[in-house]
Amino acid sequence: MAPGMANTVPPADTGESSQDYVHFSQDRQVPYHYDVELNRMMDLKTLHSVELHVVLYPYSKLISSADYSINPFEEYARDISGHLRSSYVAIASPAANIFGLILGAVIAAIFYHLAPDKLVSVESTVSILGAYAIGKELYGDLDSALVRLTKSLPIRFLGHYYAYRMDRDATMTSYSALARARRHGKETLAPEMFDFIEMSNSVTVRMMFTATDLAKFHGSTSAHVLSVHMAPQLNEEFNSKGFMLGIKLSLNENFFGGLKSRELFQSLEGPRKGCLVKGTQWVDGVVCSRTTYSLGRIKLFARADTIPGVSIVSQRVQWAGGATQ
Repeated sequence: MAPGMANTVPPADTGESSQDYVHFSQDRQVPYHYDVELNRMMDLKTLHSVELHVVLYPYSKLISSADYSINPFEEYARDISGHLRSSYVAIASPAANIFGLILGAVIAAIFYHLAPDKLVSVESTVSILGAYAIGKELYGDLDSALVRLTKSLPIRFLGHYYAYRMDRDATMTSYSALARARRHGKETLAPEMFDFIEMSNSVTVRMMFTATDLAKFHGSTSAHVLSVHMAPQLNEEFNSKGFMLGIKLSLNENFFGGLKSRELFQSLEGPRKGCLVKGTQWVDGVVCSRTTYSLGRIKLFARADTIPGVSIVSQRVQWAGGATQ
């Protein structure tokens, strides 16, 4: 274990501390299905929360994002956008409404002090409603400006990272969890929040698991997180041309009302694994690490380093040249 890694996730008496956190495997019976599992559950459950981001980019020009699906998150996103019932709901951001209400209240206070007899007039009502609408739009502009102006600074104001939150009151959520566990033959882990980003060739899934999500694991050392379903007629092409599977794992601990996070980056590229050092140079056999501190949407990027000889992701895929473990 590299220096600093054990300080983030203390090894538990589970015999699992040598496991990679993430495992990507090809289904032996249905070879065009692939699974992503999260390991070391007994270690992870000691944390405040865990964030897992998965990016899949096939290298074949014959394969686009329309030729494969990442389940169940693609289904959730499609159901929500189609206004169908789902285990997740879109996350509403009340900040713009609150900012609009504050601006409207300021205009109302001005009317009250300067012309109290006109507070309930048509003019004041229109002005207050107009101030509310302008405030909502203004907040959106200010929010975007702050994100844009701080994106290259050590301290940044971040955009909204997740689009959907689990609806724990929905009866179908419990049934879905049970059905998924029986389908995959092991316990499954559903995130508290997620986002699904589909580009022309790649798909990104961002997931955030809370301590409540992780606490339900009492004996299992791994959990099924998601599945990739490739079009059967393109699976051989997918394996022969290769792909990149990018993994970001954020291990979050409580820190004076905020979070201290150890962010770990590693990607699979064919039978190789490594990461982009300083965002530009691929280096085999290393993990890129970043220490950050966050409070709400404000985040301090404190330190970044590269850890050689460490692995956070493993695979079992039948490549064109033979099986890779």
